[in-house]
Amino acid sequence: MADEIMLSGACVDTLVALVEKGPVWDGNIPSKSGRDDLIDRGLAVRVVANTADEGWSDGYTAATYAGRDAYKAYFGNSSTMSEARDYRVTTLELQKSRHRIESSDAQDGSASNG
Repeated sequence: MADEIMLSGACVDTLVALVEKGPVWDGNIPSKSGRDDLIDRGLAVRVVANTADEGWSDGYTAATYAGRDAYKAYFGNSSTMSEARDYRVTTLELQKSRHRIESSDAQDGSASNG
């Protein structure tokens, strides 16, 4: 079911932060609209957190179990959180490598044409 959920880039960025670093304080949320959309879909929830600096504090958001499941589905339809994170990081590195290669090829092509 979670693998059928379509998420915007803002939702994905926010979900990654919530799952990997959560709960996340509002000032550190990647996207407030992404957070609100995740909450509306039941993938995130507002929470009270006990912080080292302020003690008990409002203004935090955390992923729900459904959010965890959506994260695992989105990143490789993984069975575990570790697999999903590894898939996400590996995919990101591959995309960066492809971009560097394409940029290099484009520069080589313009240099040989010039």
